[in-house]
Amino acid sequence: MVLKTSTVSNQDMAGKNEDEYETLLSSADPYSMLAPHYPLLKEIGIPGKHEDPGRFRNIEFLKKVYGKNSGEVSRNLVKVRWLKRT
Repeated sequence: MVLKTSTVSNQDMAGKNEDEYETLLSSADPYSMLAPHYPLLKEIGIPGKHEDPGRFRNIEFLKKVYGKNSGEVSRNLVKVRWLKRT
């Protein structure tokens, strides 16, 4: 699979103006989907302006990864053992 890259870096989100941010919401590429910082093991507080990891989505990319419809998605599902029964 060949993916195009974006000029958006991991730290650029807070500096985006409304038009740039709205453009990313409507036309994110796969790189932009992962550009926002995802805090690991930090207390979750009130998000700042344009802090919404996971909000940028490239639907065509996600369809290729997971499936184009519920039938394709369900054919790829597997059972996951989450917790041992006690």
